[in-house]
Amino acid sequence: MKRGFGSKLALTAAISLVASLQAACAQVAPPNGGAPSVSGTPGASAANATQRTDAGTQQRFWYDGENRRELQVDPDWVVDFRGARPNLERRATLPGAAQNAEKEATLAPGQSVVLRDETGAPRALPGGVIVRLHERDVGEAQKLFAELGVVPVRALDPQQRTWLVEAPAGLESLALANRLHDSGRFESAAPNWWRPRALK
Repeated sequence: MKRGFGSKLALTAAISLVASLQAACAQVAPPNGGAPSVSGTPGASAANATQRTDAGTQQRFWYDGENRRELQVDPDWVVDFRGARPNLERRATLPGAAQNAEKEATLAPGQSVVLRDETGAPRALPGGVIVRLHERDVGEAQKLFAELGVVPVRALDPQQRTWLVEAPAGLESLALANRLHDSGRFESAAPNWWRPRALK
């Protein structure tokens, strides 16, 4: 009898130990049963923070034919293309790349940041992208534009091989030019640059 009683006590203790371990594991295990939410969420936030930082300090570029040209945003200047003539305006400089990036985002439609190339020469983006078709696509230009979702404005040469296509003023037109270049569907694609005669 004593042995049976002792066995029951041992079994009861073992069951209690297993229940305690299960309860402890339940507190540690993620509620969704998958990857730990504690490590997942901060990781995603850190990645987003890194992306925001990268966006603030991102190197701009464009393609001059097949040559990639680096650009830097000049935070001291902005060009307003909303009037009859482009208006080059000086503005106060805010320190820090993130603040300058935020300032880019607050420009009104029809305005553009000023960018400087490797030589320091300034330029701006009034809108539009200039594309040059591959010779094989000259007769299918409209079909190609429709496939890529771009709107042609006009041909720039009698052969209708070089075209101006629609894009808003500012960095959106730079992004579109790079996207069209990277698509490989054109011989070349570049922003419709505006260059001032001289900065004030």
